[in-house]
Amino acid sequence: MKLELTDKRTRSGTILWRVAEAEPVKVAGQCFEIPAGFHTDFASVPRFLQPFLCERAIRSLPSVAHDFLYFQGTPKRIADAVFFELLAEMKDVPAWQRWIMFKAVEWFGDSAYAAHRRKGHPHKNQNRFD
Repeated sequence: MKLELTDKRTRSGTILWRVAEAEPVKVAGQCFEIPAGFHTDFASVPRFLQPFLCERAIRSLPSVAHDFLYFQGTPKRIADAVFFELLAEMKDVPAWQRWIMFKAVEWFGDSAYAAHRRKGHPHKNQNRFD
């Protein structure tokens, strides 16, 4: 996946990255595309979990796809399930780390999901195809 650093930030100050080229995603026999221009902050991992996870797992296709599905309004349980399936394909990341990341979105993702639904969220007003 090709990404570009932006000068945009979330309300909490996290730097946003832009998808430079459309990225096709296939999971569980379903296909969708993350369009060029989509902004992501990757995995918003709670601070207390960060020491347990490798950067490779946090800054990954599963995280970008998960952000995109939340942004699109995909029901949370489906977006979380897709995240889990994509994480399962990352064989170079230990299974226990993938499990922590999945449980983090399952348990703590409600506020991020709600933020994507609110007017004024950095993703909400962007031109995703710029």
